[in-house]
Formats: sequence, structure tokens, C-alpha cells
Amino acid sequence: MKNKRVAAIGDAAMLDVKGAASLLGMTEKGLRRQVERRRVPYRRLGRKLVFIRSEIEAWIYGLPGAKLEEIIFERERSHG
Repeated sequence: MKNKRVAAIGDAAMLDVKGAASLLGMTEKGLRRQVERRRVPYRRLGRKLVFIRSEIEAWIYGLPGAKLEEIIFERERSHG
């Protein structure tokens, strides 16, 4: 993946550290810290860290907070 931020394995997009950090809006160092603490989904390809984009997106979706569907439902309920 040299000089590539995204590669594909079958239908799955694979990100390197820089690409995943960019997607998550954090620094590479911060992402590596999250990996060390096992707080973000990752894989090892030899010595390299790689991230499956769909897993990162699913992980983000599962984080605490208000989901879009909940906000829309509450808005419709309170105005309907």
C-alpha cells in the first residue's frame, strides 16, 4: 500500500494508518494509541496496521450518541 491511502480486497476498502486517521479526524499518533488500547477495529498485515473501511464506519455508527434516525423520529413526534 505504499503511497496509497486506500486499497481494495475484494469489495472491502482497506485503509492504512494515514487514511484511517484522516477518516476518523485524528492524528496518526492518536490512532496508533487507540490501536494499542484496542479501542478501534484494525488488522495487522505483517508489521503494518490496516483498517477495513466498513468496519471503521460500523464502529463509528455504534458509538454512543444520537443517531440520525432517532433525531428525525423525535422531531416528527414532537411536531406531529
